[in-house]
Amino acid sequence: MRPVIGITVFTREEVSAFVRMPYATSNVGLSDLAEEAGAAPLLLTPTLYVKEVLERIDALVLQGGGDVHPEYYGSEAHPRTNTLDRRRDEFELSLLTAARQRRMPVLGICRGIQLVNVGFGGTLVQHLPDVTDVEHEALDRWDATAHAIEIEAGSRLSRILATKRMEVNSVHHQALDRVGEGLRVVARALDGVVEAVEAPEEPVLAVQWHPEWAGNVDWERQRRLFEALLS
Repeated sequence: MRPVIGITVFTREEVSAFVRMPYATSNVGLSDLAEEAGAAPLLLTPTLYVKEVLERIDALVLQGGGDVHPEYYGSEAHPRTNTLDRRRDEFELSLLTAARQRRMPVLGICRGIQLVNVGFGGTLVQHLPDVTDVEHEALDRWDATAHAIEIEAGSRLSRILATKRMEVNSVHHQALDRVGEGLRVVARALDGVVEAVEAPEEPVLAVQWHPEWAGNVDWERQRRLFEALLS
């Protein structure tokens, strides 16, 4: 039987003249990466039944989306903090806690690295233009590389990706500030913004870019992140 990678979703709402319709959404590229790594993808919508969800999966992916509510790391909301969803926050923080208790492999992506950091007790920079002139929210080229990152030699991430420097896409306006206890920074952009963390004592890894948007640029390398969830 194939292993199962659970992938969280983000929610959105479409409004017409007749109805407000909420949707649970996922990037198909994440499912493609999971399948190519040899796993069956399973999309996880927010639910109270966290224990039952985890019993059905072998690894967890926390995907991108809106900002984590700053109340979870003891801050007031910045004027540019947006797309808040407490229901998703609660679900994913509970998933992360329970997955860690089970020592289940976890991969955080974009919002996911921020959620992981908050779950480990860290804090976030709520709006990067306040602290750096480098453009990290390159929405006009979300599926292309935007800047370089440096990866720490000897880290789990460097072994997975088999490189110490690479170009990544970048569509985020928040990033890690104080790193959570038990996490280690293993990649940074050239301006110092954290691009990846891992937990040396746990099977937890998180990256700030979107592997599923790598397209033909770096797809084979990004797939290794999903293969590592199964190894």
